Amino acid sequence: MHAKMIEETLSKIIEIDSRAVQVEKDALSTEKEKFNELKKKKKDMEFAYMKEARKEAKVKYDAIVGAAREEAETIEELGKRECQRLDNLLEEHKEEMVEKVFIRLFEVVLNQSKSTE
Repeated sequence: MHAKMIEETLSKIIEIDSRAVQVEKDALSTEKEKFNELKKKKKDMEFAYMKEARKEAKVKYDAIVGAAREEAETIEELGKRECQRLDNLLEEHKEEMVEKVFIRLFEVVLNQSKSTE
């Protein structure tokens, strides 16, 4: 009977050991699955983060470009107005300036002819 108890005990030890090996295999398999799941989640999160970052960057880019365009249009409009103002001013005083130039030119020519005499 003693041998039978030893045999049963050894059988239980072998069974427990087999179950322990299976539990260890299952744990390693579960660990590998969890690792792969986490790896995929990390990749998905990185992709989502990059997608959101690109979206935010585009919004900021569009805002900066829009503001720059508005500024350029404002500067262009101011330049056109200033050119028009100068054109008007020139047109307004053109005859007077031409007259003054001819008078001055006439004076220079007259003074030269007097100095050569």
